[in-house]
Formats: sequence, C-alpha cells, structure tokens
Amino acid sequence: SCTMPTSLESRILVIIAGGASSRMQQPKALLPIGKQTLLAYMVTKLSANFAQVYVSSSTNYLAELPHLADLWTSQLGPVSAIVSSTIHLQANFNYRLTFVPVDMPYLNSAVLDKLISTDDASISYFKDSPLPLEMYLSSQIIDYVHKVANQFNDSVTYSVKKFIAGAPVSANVIELVEYDCLKNINYPQEWEEFCHENSM
Repeated sequence: SCTMPTSLESRILVIIAGGASSRMQQPKALLPIGKQTLLAYMVTKLSANFAQVYVSSSTNYLAELPHLADLWTSQLGPVSAIVSSTIHLQANFNYRLTFVPVDMPYLNSAVLDKLISTDDASISYFKDSPLPLEMYLSSQIIDYVHKVANQFNDSVTYSVKKFIAGAPVSANVIELVEYDCLKNINYPQEWEEFCHENSM
C-alpha cells in the first residue's frame, strides 16, 4: 500500500458553514465576534496548517474565500456539506480534506493537527465526535461519495456517523484527553459564554 501524504501542502480545510440557525435567529457563520464574524474567526484560527481553505454553505458568506455551494438542501445537515465539497474538490486527488463545523470555536490548530494520519487510514476523527473529520481523497472515497449522493434523492437520512460507518476504507479513531475543544455552539447562552471567556 502506498504511503499517504501528511504534509501541509496536501491538506485542504473545509469549514461547514451551513445555513440559517433558528435558535440563533441568524446563520451561525455570521455571529459577531469582536469586529469579525464567527466564520472569519474560525478561518483565521485554523487555516495556518492548510494549503487551501474553502467554505461550504448554501450562501457565500465570505467573499475572499473560495465557496463550495451545497448541492442539496441543508436539511441533510453536515453530510450534505461533506458530499458536496468532495464532489467539488474531487480533482484534488491524493489531498486530505478536513471538515470543521463553523460552530466549534473552542477548536484549535494543535487539536486539528492530531487528525493528520501517519498510517494508511483514509478517515480520521475523534472518539465520540464524528466532526471534525479528515478524509483522504482516494478513488475509493470519491466513488463512495457519489454512491451516497445518489441515495440523497431517495430521502434517506444520513448522519456523519452513518457516512463514516459505510465508507469502504479504514478509519483512525483518535482519543483526546480533553474534549471541551469540540463543543458546538447551539444556543445564544453558549455563544455569550464563549464571547465572554474570549473577551470579545
């Protein structure tokens, strides 16, 4: 088996920015943090160790970054973004795609870098947390993604866990000592706490 690239030149970051959030009464990507949006904050915080950064969403929230349009309705959740982005980027053969939800502001580069596989695992994620997810762009994965995409039309509900479980490749499950960095922001109170803790 061939050794997969783990260098930064072969890594692509995809921030899953989704769409509207009814609880937040606006898209999470546009939540204000200091003088920027949550999306801009996440890009600044995480992009250093990646060759390219993209935003996957139904709307282009950040004009200065390449946008990967969601090919399906946002009702399908993050799997729609993973599948859409992989189809958009399938020409980047042998790259590693790292998918990060925009609403994970406690995440940092040091934690994200633990997903770089040193073995031949094609999918890497943290135990009990299917996102963030790093995926090696092989022909097997591209074929699988197209297969999943065809099932979307049959109104099949797809979770990220189901997507990982069905993938015809090996998975690398990484344990973290501290899981607070993988907290999602789902409620206004959680957002206020984060902004307060970070003096924004």
